[in-house]
Amino acid sequence: MVSGCCFDGVFSITKQSYQRRAGRATGGDCGLRIVDCRLPIADCRLSIADCGLRIADCGLSIVDCRLSIVDCGLSIADCRLSIVDCRLSIADCRLPIADCGLLRADSEIRNPQFPFALPPSLLYPVPLATYLHRTGFSNMAVKSDRWIRRMAQEHELISPFEPKLLRQLDNRRIISAGASSYGYDMRLADDGFRVFSPIHGREIDPKKFDEESLVEPPLRTTEDGSKYYLLAPHSYALGVTMETFRMPRNVTGIAMGKSTYARAGLLVNTTPLEAGWVGRLVVELANLADLPLRIYVNEGIGQVIFLESDEDCDISYEDRGGKYQGQTGLTYSRL
Repeated sequence: MVSGCCFDGVFSITKQSYQRRAGRATGGDCGLRIVDCRLPIADCRLSIADCGLRIADCGLSIVDCRLSIVDCGLSIADCRLSIVDCRLSIADCRLPIADCGLLRADSEIRNPQFPFALPPSLLYPVPLATYLHRTGFSNMAVKSDRWIRRMAQEHELISPFEPKLLRQLDNRRIISAGASSYGYDMRLADDGFRVFSPIHGREIDPKKFDEESLVEPPLRTTEDGSKYYLLAPHSYALGVTMETFRMPRNVTGIAMGKSTYARAGLLVNTTPLEAGWVGRLVVELANLADLPLRIYVNEGIGQVIFLESDEDCDISYEDRGGKYQGQTGLTYSRL
C-alpha cells in the first residue's frame, strides 16, 4: 500500500481498490470510476506499485503539472499519461484534455459520452482529428477572417473582396459589408433584382419557371446618395450578390440573412455554397412586414460562413455538373 497527500484528505491505494476518506471515489480491479466527486490535486507526487495503473517512473507523473478534478470536470494540461494493462471508465463527468499526450498499450478507455472505444493497438500521442478520420468521423471547422483574407488573396475565394468590415462608404453610413470575425458580409448588386408579380403570371412552377412572373422595380436614390429597391409588403424578390465565390473542394459555405434586415421584417433564405461551386450567389428575399421595405444595393445583404473539412469530398458540385455552376447573374429555378 502506498499513501499520498492532497488538499482535503489522505488516501491510500492497494492493488485491488482504493479509498478516499474526504470524498466519494471507488475503484477495483485496476478500474477507476469517478462519480460526482471533488479531487483537487496540486504540487504532490503519486506512486502506485503492483497495480495495472502505474503512476511513477512508468507513466503518469503529476508534479507541478496542474491535474485537477473539480465538480466532475477532469482537466489535464502539459502532462503525459501512460496506462498499462488496465481499464479506465469515466461516468457522469466531463473530460476536457488540452495539450496532453496519451500513451497506452493493451488497454481500453471508455467514456459513456462517446459511441466508440479506442482499440488496444492504438498508440498515442495522436491528434483527435486524425483518430476521428481513421474511424470514419470527419472534422469541420468554421474559418476565421485571417483564413478568408488569405484564401481571397491566394485563391480568389471572393471577388471583389473587402478585407475589413465596412460600415461607412463615401461619407455615408451603410449596412455592413466585408470580412467579419468568422464570416463575410456579402453585398447585393444593383443588377438582376426582380420581384414576383401576378400582373403577367398566374402561378409559379419550379419545374417550368415562367420569367413573365417577375418584374424589375425602379431603382431609387436617397438624399445621401444611397440606392435601394422598394419591396412591397408580403412580397418576394430575387437578387444577386456583387461577389463571385470560388469554393474549394474541401470547403462549403452557408449564406444567411443579417440581423439588421431581419429586425425590419426582411427574411433572407439560408443557402448553401457547395464545395466546388463557382458563381455569383442568388439571394431570395421576402418582406414579412405590413409596410414597404427598402433593400439597399451595394451594401450588405447577408453573411456567409465557411466550413473546411479535413478531407476532400468524393464528388464536388463541379464534378456532378451542378445546374447553377458558373452563374454570372440572376438565374431562375432549373431542373
